[in-house]
Amino acid sequence: MPQSKTALQNRPLSVNAVQILEDAEQIFPAVYRMIAAAEKRIFLEMYLLEGEIGLRIIRQLREKAAQGVDVRLLYQPPVTLTAYKKFLRLLKRVGLKTRPQAYRTFSEQDFKETGIRVAPFPLRRFAKKTPLKMAHAKVLLVDGRQGMIGGMNFASITERNHDVMVRVRGPIVADMEDFFLRNWRLAVSEPEPPSPSQPEDFHPLEEEELAARVGYFVTLPYLENTKALILDQIRTAQKRVLVEMYLLSEPRILADLMAAYRRGIDVRVLLDANRLPLELDLKGFPNKRAIGKLLKAGVQVRVYRCLPGQEMHLKMALFDDDRALIGSTNWTVASFTANSESCFFIHSAAVNERLRAMFERDWRETSDPPDALTRGDRLIAAVLGLFESFY
Repeated sequence: MPQSKTALQNRPLSVNAVQILEDAEQIFPAVYRMIAAAEKRIFLEMYLLEGEIGLRIIRQLREKAAQGVDVRLLYQPPVTLTAYKKFLRLLKRVGLKTRPQAYRTFSEQDFKETGIRVAPFPLRRFAKKTPLKMAHAKVLLVDGRQGMIGGMNFASITERNHDVMVRVRGPIVADMEDFFLRNWRLAVSEPEPPSPSQPEDFHPLEEEELAARVGYFVTLPYLENTKALILDQIRTAQKRVLVEMYLLSEPRILADLMAAYRRGIDVRVLLDANRLPLELDLKGFPNKRAIGKLLKAGVQVRVYRCLPGQEMHLKMALFDDDRALIGSTNWTVASFTANSESCFFIHSAAVNERLRAMFERDWRETSDPPDALTRGDRLIAAVLGLFESFY
């Protein structure tokens, strides 16, 4: 039986080896090494598997399947991507600027006779709260020994993004496999529960790894939601809350960030410019709405200075000196109510220090204060507020 939301939010943390991987130069070599090391099984849940990077990973998976490795892939249902492309064409016809992408995603047809077992994520099981339903998590699991999650899609069109993935070794991987297999059973209608994997030891630490207490948390509308965990961490912070976020609009989280600032907590928020997310020129929205609210409350806000074709795609928050939350979850209403998402809650001064150094570098060197909101900006922000459950 599914556990209650309260039980899942109070899940105990286990000690694991943690490696922080920043941007494509560190992330994709680690992905290729993980897949190459597989001997028994590879489980992959991926929102966007695309382009030359996606093709290289598929070739690796195919080779492993030919060696007898159990390879399974859960992916965003292609019907949703097809509908989205039609939506973009409609917007272009009515005059909105879009950024056409020459990209190719993969579907079940591409995996025939490869030995790779594939299934579309079971979005039909989601509660009908919003029409934006995404299998948005980025999860790679190998042999029950190591796992990886974060914000980076395994795609060439997102290769330039500023992003982070977290690789782990240790008992947390068994929890990650459990959630993957729950979703797999729903996707392929397998009623029987799988045999639970046994927690693995991670000693000794490898180069670039840190020992840390880690919890694995997911957002699955039919099972649990991580928003309560986030709110709890903001409300109990004693010194600081540092947020580096691609999309921020969730009203309760914004209210609690402002409340934390009013009680003397160092609250700083670094956001993406939102110039061309999802191929649309949104002129900085929806983050401009959050920016307006936070600035009015006195909270320090900066906007990441993206290079051409780049997005600041992190979903990260740091609490005090010893806690971090990082994964695939944007802080928006739809992300918490209609998506499959995953994140690590990491209790470690060393990991917090490593991620805080990255945040402070981004804050000082690659971001700027936001432009003052115009009257038109404020009007658009007010209108967007009426539709906040859709993004």
